[in-house]
Amino acid sequence: MSGTMFSTWILHLVGFALLVRGDISDENCPHHEVKPGKESAVLDSLQCHNDYLSYAECTWEVDSQVHPQENTHELYYYDKKADEDTLCVSNASGVLLSNGKISHVCRYDSERFGLRTSHILYFKVPCVHKATTLSVSQHGKVRAPIDLTERVADGGGHLLSWRSPYPVSSNITGTLVYQLQYRRNMQDWTIVDNINASEYMIDKESLLSGYHFEARVRARGHMGLWSDWSPLVSWKTHNDGVFNLQCVIAGETTVTCTWQMKTEHDQFMSYHLWCSRSDSPSACCEDPQLKSRDAELSEFMCSVNTPDPYLLTVELRPVYYSRTFRTSKHIKLSQPDQVHVKESNGVFILNWSKPDVSRDLKFSIQLKIATDKTSRNVTLSDKETNFNTSVMDLDPSEYQAQIRLLPKPDETYGVEPSEWSQPAVFTIKPVSSPIRPVIYILSAVFVAVLFIFTLYSSLPIVHRRIKIWKGSIPSPIKSKVLEGMIKKTPGGWPSLQSEKESTSICVLLAADNISLCQSSVSWEPLLSQSEDAVKMASSGGSNHLHAYVGEATCKDKSGLNFSGPYILCCEESCTQDKLSDGSMDRNHKCVLGKSESFAPENRGCAVTPPTSTPATQNPDPIDSPADNPSDEPPAYTPSPDQGCMVLPHPSGYFTMPCVVTG
Repeated sequence: MSGTMFSTWILHLVGFALLVRGDISDENCPHHEVKPGKESAVLDSLQCHNDYLSYAECTWEVDSQVHPQENTHELYYYDKKADEDTLCVSNASGVLLSNGKISHVCRYDSERFGLRTSHILYFKVPCVHKATTLSVSQHGKVRAPIDLTERVADGGGHLLSWRSPYPVSSNITGTLVYQLQYRRNMQDWTIVDNINASEYMIDKESLLSGYHFEARVRARGHMGLWSDWSPLVSWKTHNDGVFNLQCVIAGETTVTCTWQMKTEHDQFMSYHLWCSRSDSPSACCEDPQLKSRDAELSEFMCSVNTPDPYLLTVELRPVYYSRTFRTSKHIKLSQPDQVHVKESNGVFILNWSKPDVSRDLKFSIQLKIATDKTSRNVTLSDKETNFNTSVMDLDPSEYQAQIRLLPKPDETYGVEPSEWSQPAVFTIKPVSSPIRPVIYILSAVFVAVLFIFTLYSSLPIVHRRIKIWKGSIPSPIKSKVLEGMIKKTPGGWPSLQSEKESTSICVLLAADNISLCQSSVSWEPLLSQSEDAVKMASSGGSNHLHAYVGEATCKDKSGLNFSGPYILCCEESCTQDKLSDGSMDRNHKCVLGKSESFAPENRGCAVTPPTSTPATQNPDPIDSPADNPSDEPPAYTPSPDQGCMVLPHPSGYFTMPCVVTG
């Protein structure tokens, strides 16, 4: 018994010493290298780049719902060698991203750059430097009872029952005592202490009818504190450190500890659990698990294995989340100055200042000349500071010129390209070239020449086709008889073309005998001009042809009356009275010789049947057709058939008239 009291006294003494000593010599909380993707999303998004010369620039993202205000959590660079902190200064407010997070950027100056140099970065939030300790024998507690149920018992009472959180065979189960609380809704609790059984009966008189009651139960071992209540026990505190540290004996050799902290801080810092068993404390849980989180509080949990849970003392120590970057592997070249553009004699000269880059880094310069539709990149050496381009090499448009620094591949350094410089804008206006008007004039001349040549080449063909077409149309002018008459005419054209002349001809075509009937107007000039043709035709036949020129009267009973130099062929008898001078009488009569036989078609000539009605001869001769222009032609009078000679007519257009022989 005395040994147990001595050990208890030793534990109390050690706990008191841990509570009163200040064993953490540093003023700031120590730094803990956070593991990516596990502990802090903000530290995972933190990215830093330096120019490997004088400064570094960092960016990170925070949740806008957890941190809706401005950037209240400042980023610091911790110089481990100099043991000093440097604030990373932000010159701009946060930018809201499309994913709902806020992006921040800052810059800090440093001269510590090298192959083995690393920069430690952390967010400084309120951190309680003093460690929090707990003695399990005094402040430890057992697990809460389980399976709390309620049922109506005999007599109207309510029986509450539960079970131990440990197995029945466990030594802890036999040492547990319980405390029960029940109350009417939103009223004070009624407490029942020191219950050794796992059930309790609330009698009917203790409960009012028609009200809602709540009940809960908790347990305690022979040492330590009461356990959590079987339902849910929750409370709130508002301080800048950890609170509500609790440790539960989860098994024979296991202790589970839980604590809470503000949700807005859990992305920037954490608490590590340190354990001691009558010796110096050591870290026993550096990866606490998140048990629950709401808008204000986050609860973490850690399990510790120990031979004797009652001899375990734990403490929570705060740490800042941080990330370490090797400066030689996170280099980003500085943004170069803006390009200057000037024009001289049709050449644009682009120049820029020499970039300020560490001598250990190798790079080239990339020049971009772009419009809103096209882009052209040119890679230059790091020694060049200008570039010339001709106006003729670029189309008329508005251009932007930018440069950036491109690192050369290097296994020693990890370098990223710089940002593009600010754009320099210049405009190329359209240039009027003297060659273009010449091209336009030559094109017009070429088209005109081509048109004239085509027209000149096609006119003869068109003329020839028109001539062939005209030659294919039947016409009396093309008759060989008229052609001969025209040749004999001194003027080259017979006088019968006068529009004032009127010709009336009655011709009937029958068999091979053709006779001519001539009116007093039209035949006189016609026979006068064709006298030679008649003589020539009569020399080849058995009959002798006589030409007669004078006034004559043609009486037609066929009903045909023509105006113009047209001749129809027919078979007729010509009765003529010869004059005393051997010529024919100016007045003659046309008589149908053979009325019974008509040829319906003879070499293309129309056939006009004779009328059966006889006509009387007009005894009054007509001196001139011009005297009575309104008189009708004389009536047709048949006469005895006279001997006529038929002229050959090979022309095919019409049949030559017969000429009465003497």
